[in-house]
Amino acid sequence: MALSRTTKNLRFLVILIIALEIAGIVFHFYQITSLRVIIEGEFVSSAYINQISDWSYWQFLLHLALYSSAGLLFLRWSYVSQAGKQFVKSNASKTLNEVMLLWFVPVLNLFRPAQHIIGFSIKQYLKISDEAIKSYQALIIVWWCMWLVSGPFGRFLAYLSLPHQSVEQAYTYLIVYVFLEFLSIITGILFLVILGRQLRFLRENK
Repeated sequence: MALSRTTKNLRFLVILIIALEIAGIVFHFYQITSLRVIIEGEFVSSAYINQISDWSYWQFLLHLALYSSAGLLFLRWSYVSQAGKQFVKSNASKTLNEVMLLWFVPVLNLFRPAQHIIGFSIKQYLKISDEAIKSYQALIIVWWCMWLVSGPFGRFLAYLSLPHQSVEQAYTYLIVYVFLEFLSIITGILFLVILGRQLRFLRENK
C-alpha cells in the first residue's frame, strides 16, 4: 500500500534527523565550550577549532540533505494520506498541486498545512471517537507549533535576529541554536507518534 510505505519511509527519515540533531547538539556543545574558554581569555588551538568547525559543517550539509528529502516525502505523505479513498471520505481531497501550494504561499503556510493534516487525520477518518479526535487534534497543534519554532522558519528568524559577529555574540547564538535543536528532537518524537497512530489506524482498517 502506497500510504503505508510512504509513512514508514517518512518515519525512517525522521528518526535519522533526530539522530543528526543529537549529533549537532554534541558538536555545538564543543563549539560553545571553546568559545567560553576564549571569552575567559584562555588559549584554544586553531587546529581544535577548525576540527570542530569541520564537524559542524558536514553535520549541516547532511542535515540539509536529510531535511530536504524528508520535506519532499512529507509532501507526498500529506497528499497520499488524504487521497486514499478506502480510508478517507475524500470529497474534500486536494490535488497534489493544491497540497504543494499549502507550503509555498507566504503567511498561509504558517497554518494551512496543519489544518490540512488535521483534516485528513481526524475529520475525514472513519471510526474515531470524539475524545480521540480532540486528543489527536491537540497533538497535531502542539507538534506544528513546535515545528514552526524549531524548524527552518524558526532557525532563520534566530539567524536574522541574533547578531553573531563577535565571539560573545556567537556564543549566545549557539546557545539559542542548541535550544532549537533540542526542541527539534521533541518535535520529531511527536511526529513519530502521529505517524505511529496513522500506521495503527491503517492496520485496524484494512
